[in-house]
Amino acid sequence: MSGRDGGGEVADVWVYSGAAGVAVGTFMLYVLVGACFSYFPRPKGLITREMVSNLSALLMQLLVPCMLLSALGQNLDAATLGQSAGLVVWATVNLLISFVIAYFVLPRCVRVPQHLFVPFVLALTFNNSGSMPIVLLEPLARSPALAADPDAYDRALAYIWVYGLVWQVMLWGFGAPAAEEVLTSPPVLGIAGGSCLGLVRPAGDALFSPAGSLAPVGSVISTLGAAMVGSSNLVLAGSLYHGSVDTLARLRRRGKLPCAARPCQAQAPPPMQRAAASGELAPRSAPSQKEGGGSAAPGHSRSGVFGSGEPATPSRGSLSLEVPEPAGEEGLSATAMALVLAVRLVIAPAVSFGLYAAAMALKVPLLVPPGGSMASPEAAAAGTDPIIFVVALVQACTPSAQFALVITQQAGLSRAAESLSLLYLVMYPLSLLTMPAWITLALSLVFGNA
Repeated sequence: MSGRDGGGEVADVWVYSGAAGVAVGTFMLYVLVGACFSYFPRPKGLITREMVSNLSALLMQLLVPCMLLSALGQNLDAATLGQSAGLVVWATVNLLISFVIAYFVLPRCVRVPQHLFVPFVLALTFNNSGSMPIVLLEPLARSPALAADPDAYDRALAYIWVYGLVWQVMLWGFGAPAAEEVLTSPPVLGIAGGSCLGLVRPAGDALFSPAGSLAPVGSVISTLGAAMVGSSNLVLAGSLYHGSVDTLARLRRRGKLPCAARPCQAQAPPPMQRAAASGELAPRSAPSQKEGGGSAAPGHSRSGVFGSGEPATPSRGSLSLEVPEPAGEEGLSATAMALVLAVRLVIAPAVSFGLYAAAMALKVPLLVPPGGSMASPEAAAAGTDPIIFVVALVQACTPSAQFALVITQQAGLSRAAESLSLLYLVMYPLSLLTMPAWITLALSLVFGNA
């Protein structure tokens, strides 16, 4: 901020660091609560695999659409909708940056076995774009930088799901059947319905105004939507716990060590559980393979990450998952795994943050407020929403989505799935160390004190 002394800037950095620490600490508490109730009461625990799977379906079919209807119906206006175009561009650029690094750069630096190539690319390209940002943005919206804006978190939720829509379309490719599944899924319909309610103000007021003619209906929608945050966090925490149990069981089985807490036979959780664990907009039914690696499920395109649907001849850089796992083929080496962790947690966020800083310096109007700083009079006069930039930068620094593991499991690549499970078991704890630094930098960049 111009005109401020160094002491004031240092004080602001400490404020941002505190906000980042609270955000990550909140996430840790959710994980601890979910882990405790996944283990206790014995012998099965309260948050079982079946509960996580059912709660995931409830989230995607009911709670998330209600949250979007409520948040957008009460807070959206034409200016906010126009700013979402910048987030669509940012989401596309951010995902493409990670894809280019994973697909073109890293394979030249480290050997990646052919059967691990696509899971490797998916894990590096697609970040946890839903549950983790939802957890992180809640305390950030209460931080001193945003405390004066009571609707900041509601708008943040809407922006998170706009980013998630781009994430989903890029994951499944641009085939017509896949696009149809995405665009008609309940969360996307919630975005469309909430946008209509927000832009057609009389309709929104009828539902969500205390004196509105449909206020009881709006109250039910808002109450159900409010349950989304806690439920999604329990799904994420339970999925991380059960995924860790699976990974440790596989390691014990391979090392022929006795299993202490769980049977050595690891049970893969239902795909929907893993999908919602990462918080992404899940289609009604994810593309899957029949037993034996045959054709895709009816009504789905095998374009994009799934390849053509024909038996694939292994080739370097192929984006087909129909690659047989050679007998005795090892997983990622320790060097490759360390490089993957460095890219997802440090290098890719650094590139994205650098791009944002360059756009701010050049005053690119689509991504950066005209005044260059959220605190500047020009930015305030332009009506720029700082939340959209906080969401954009937080999305750049989250760890890999667990959906990559779902796809790998469905493709029947058991060794690749084991490598990804081990990768995530290390990545998520490490992200608790890297994210506070990135979130502090994000707040400094957005509020003009970098």
